[in-house]
Amino acid sequence: MLLVKEDWIARAILHLVEKERYVMEGAGACPLAAIIGNLVPELKIKNVVCIMSGGNIDQITLTRCIDRGMSAEGRLVLFRVSDTTGCFYYV
Repeated sequence: MLLVKEDWIARAILHLVEKERYVMEGAGACPLAAIIGNLVPELKIKNVVCIMSGGNIDQITLTRCIDRGMSAEGRLVLFRVSDTTGCFYYV
């Protein structure tokens, strides 16, 4: 049994959505998360089949997982801008 961190699950869901065009719930993406997280390094040079199932994820949870995965990869930036005239000039 392997323990997979939630950030790796979010990265796996993000990868499946972006690269493979699959929508997968967290439990279904755990096998890919274990491989991406390098929890089983001896599988890195082998051909591996991951059984992933379960697309029971609602839109709000999917959006949160995508945001968390992008944040974990350093691809998400959040900033605040004051609500004054001309504030976007300095952004």
